[in-house]
Amino acid sequence: MLAAVIFDFDGIIVDTEPLHYKAFQEILVPLGYGYSWDEYLLSYIGYDDRDAFRAAFRVAGREIAEQELHLLIEEKARAFQRAIAAGVEPYPGVVELIRSLAGNIPLALCSGALPGDWRGLRPRSQIRGSSPKTVSPSRTPLPGSPPPRGRDSRPWR
Repeated sequence: MLAAVIFDFDGIIVDTEPLHYKAFQEILVPLGYGYSWDEYLLSYIGYDDRDAFRAAFRVAGREIAEQELHLLIEEKARAFQRAIAAGVEPYPGVVELIRSLAGNIPLALCSGALPGDWRGLRPRSQIRGSSPKTVSPSRTPLPGSPPPRGRDSRPWR
């Protein structure tokens, strides 16, 4: 019997990768560092924004200063928010599955993305009433950190 269900948000509930790619290109193409969709899938898809920008600059033979990196990450976040403003449709059947599980088993959403990248999608995905807990990098301790205390240490409760 299942004790809980944890859904990885992007790629299971919705697919925002094309929108992340579009946001990266909006920032990188004017700098001369753009790349194709196929190259994104092959070389960049597993990176967070910080490491994706670092990789794009490395491929271009250029180092990136921390201040410039932070500015690019902020610009990309704004570009992504513009891309999702119209909404992102969930995969077929996902909302129904989540609703059928809600109240019967503890649910959680997890994502490697920044919370601002995916929290705005939750209402559009029609799962708000299901009250799943959320787990993301900003809520997870860094390696070597002491374990969290209290209820937050078990996000599906």
